[in-house]
Amino acid sequence: MSDDARIARSFTDHVQRAWTSDHLGSRGTRVLVAVSGGADSMALLDVLTELRPRLDIQLVVAHLNHGLRGDASDADEAFVREQAEARALPVFAERVDVAALAHDAGASVETTARQARAGVLTRAATEAGAGRIALGHHRDDVAETVLMRLLRGAGSRGLAAMAPLRDGLWIRPLLARSRDEVRAYLDSRQVPHVEDESNTSRAHLRNRVRHDLLPLLARDYNPRAHRALAATSTVLRDEDALLDDMATQALRRATGPNGAHAGDISALPVAIARRVIRRWMEATIVPRPLTFEETERVRAFLAHDAVGPLWLTRRAVLDRQGEHVRVSEAPDAADQDDPAVEVPVPTPGRAEMPTTGMSVRTKFHGRRGFARGPLPTDRAAYDADALPGDLTLRRWRPGDRFQPFGMSGSKTVADYLSDARVPPHTRAAVTVLCSGPEIIWVVGMRADGRYAVTGGTQRILLVDAEDAQA
Repeated sequence: MSDDARIARSFTDHVQRAWTSDHLGSRGTRVLVAVSGGADSMALLDVLTELRPRLDIQLVVAHLNHGLRGDASDADEAFVREQAEARALPVFAERVDVAALAHDAGASVETTARQARAGVLTRAATEAGAGRIALGHHRDDVAETVLMRLLRGAGSRGLAAMAPLRDGLWIRPLLARSRDEVRAYLDSRQVPHVEDESNTSRAHLRNRVRHDLLPLLARDYNPRAHRALAATSTVLRDEDALLDDMATQALRRATGPNGAHAGDISALPVAIARRVIRRWMEATIVPRPLTFEETERVRAFLAHDAVGPLWLTRRAVLDRQGEHVRVSEAPDAADQDDPAVEVPVPTPGRAEMPTTGMSVRTKFHGRRGFARGPLPTDRAAYDADALPGDLTLRRWRPGDRFQPFGMSGSKTVADYLSDARVPPHTRAAVTVLCSGPEIIWVVGMRADGRYAVTGGTQRILLVDAEDAQA
């Protein structure tokens, strides 16, 4: 047997074993294969085509033409169609103007492309009657994702990263194979693929992790860094599943017709209590997963005899009666959910926007005794006499722009939040401080640099971010 034949056979056998051990699909399953035309997706398409008789599965190809690379995007679509037809497979291709969608939504192109891809694939799976959607992620993708989430401060659930089977629909048959193994398989089988030049751009965090950080770790710290990070993700995923089961059982015991029993939840180990709180909230009127900060606010509320309600989100209020806590919809929630609502901020004084869980306190400071230099993220300082108008708090809106301190040009708040890796499900609660028509602070994150303290400043306005419940 030739070397190429051995490489191809080993790769195919490994994928078959993963298919069985990870329960990726039963016999007769119709699988929608997401194919961009790149190396990973072409390896996935080719190996599943080879395994189709053994696994007794049916294959359908899906492709998103995002239009971001002009003629190259159209060429990618034509290539995928050719490869599907060469394998006698039906193909679903859809063109989406991702750049226009991102502009209209005030979101980053990267986030919009990811959302568009998920939408196209789920629509194609429904139309094709597919019970699984196969993605071409491999072990190196897992390592990159773990590092990116670690840099954002993710917990065990976030670090669990990618799973071979998610939500009973999305599967990743190549997850235990490395990028080098994928490339070796393509070479051994002489499978063509296209190269996307954006994969080498250092403008994207994932590419910097892939081309700079991971090679550094492998060279100077651990030659098997990719494998170690992927193994850590697997361990955390298994432990996360166990903790989830424990939290589900604890939630059943701690909740009932009268709401949640504060003492029962507070008595749980902290790791379980946090999960119970998040699951409890998700089962109520809270439309998204809680942030860590929100979870801690609820945990503190349950642990102490709080005075008054806890306004958790724009819509959800927690009220305590004895040991039982109920979640209800905030009064006038529809009005409070309106991003047009603005809260005046006195100077000096304090104003809160309970719909986002944020408040600010302002005070004046004389020039004497003020040390210029980096400030903590929860404080901003301005030349009070340079500000263009009265201060107000509000939620950010698509199209909002500001000039981040240290930058010479402006940036949309949406792009800033994306670059800062703020999770999409938490962005709606981001608060901005305005002076007249201008945004001068993405509160708790980045100040605008146009009204910064200078050598000629006479009056300094200090603004501190606080918890609205403080």
